[in-house]
Amino acid sequence: MERKNLMSARNCRLLRLLIVVLAAVMIGNSQSLLRVQAQKPRQRQPQPPVIPKSPQTLDDLFAAVARQVPEFGGLFLSSDDQTLQVYLTDTSKEKVEAVKKAIVGDFGTTVMPKGGIRVLQGQYVFLQLKEWYDRMLGPIFSTGGVTFADIDEAKNRLRIGIDKREVTTRVIEQLGKLRIPREAVVMDVIGLIVPSKPAGGDRPASITLQNKLRPTQGGYQIIKNDGYGGACTLCFNALRGNDSGFVTSAWCTNNVWQPDGMSFFQAGPFDVVGAETVDPLGFLSPTYPCQKYQRCRWSAGAFVKYDPGITSAQGVIARTTGLTTTATPILTVASTKFGIAAAPSQPYLVGLSLNKVGRMTGWTNGQI
Repeated sequence: MERKNLMSARNCRLLRLLIVVLAAVMIGNSQSLLRVQAQKPRQRQPQPPVIPKSPQTLDDLFAAVARQVPEFGGLFLSSDDQTLQVYLTDTSKEKVEAVKKAIVGDFGTTVMPKGGIRVLQGQYVFLQLKEWYDRMLGPIFSTGGVTFADIDEAKNRLRIGIDKREVTTRVIEQLGKLRIPREAVVMDVIGLIVPSKPAGGDRPASITLQNKLRPTQGGYQIIKNDGYGGACTLCFNALRGNDSGFVTSAWCTNNVWQPDGMSFFQAGPFDVVGAETVDPLGFLSPTYPCQKYQRCRWSAGAFVKYDPGITSAQGVIARTTGLTTTATPILTVASTKFGIAAAPSQPYLVGLSLNKVGRMTGWTNGQI
């Protein structure tokens, strides 16, 4: 009996030892498992689509003025750039002085031309026009045949472009559903807006915008290195971080709104200047400024990074020997240049005169 008890005691001690060892192994394995789990990288959770922050637009500045002076209906430059034409639904002296103060406060002193302001009798206040515009944007572009929509601050109205007159009835019906008065809307038949395709053509022998130039300048020709020779305009040189390059139209690349690495040259296929590196994909937004299921972008530009050894002139755009005023463009380059010296000194109001330089049109100008 005593031997049996001794065996039972020994077995109990062995069992307890086995339990302790097993527990230690389990704890060790658990710690090892925890270490492995801790070292294992977490799977990245899918991120919601990022909608870029909207830049401050001209409409935002107008709305800021209107919140101070609710009677404000919009403004634009006169044809001679000498006065600001300002719409007010109340043209009393008190409101005129108030709107002057608000305009300078929101736009800055440089917005005020030599002739000051000229008050026009307005029918609609700007905040009402903007509310109608925001309300109609998605539905109106869902109406077939509509090509553009805007607040026309020079007419104190909304403006809608259509591709043919037959679309008018459908647009009026949509305006009725949106409870926007027909008399508040100007409609223009302007045809379809189609992006121009890069053009080819032989380069002339004289020094023109279609020649090779080093250092490169804005306004000169660039040619797609795709075997077809479609040509576009080098808009302006730029720095993006540490990368030297230039901006051109996204329509000049092979895949619009998608980086495709398209390379460009100026004089021949063995004279490559650089390749596209940035052409944003656009973003989806269910609300203004991009109607549902449509892609939007804040610009139609693409960035081309220069190859090593390509020199470029920053802040310089070519000027031709004369302004193109006829069907035959002036492309010969002058010794003087246009310079980009600073940010715009005034907002791009309707009526503002601008200059443009292009490889096919030369130097042209006109008003917004």
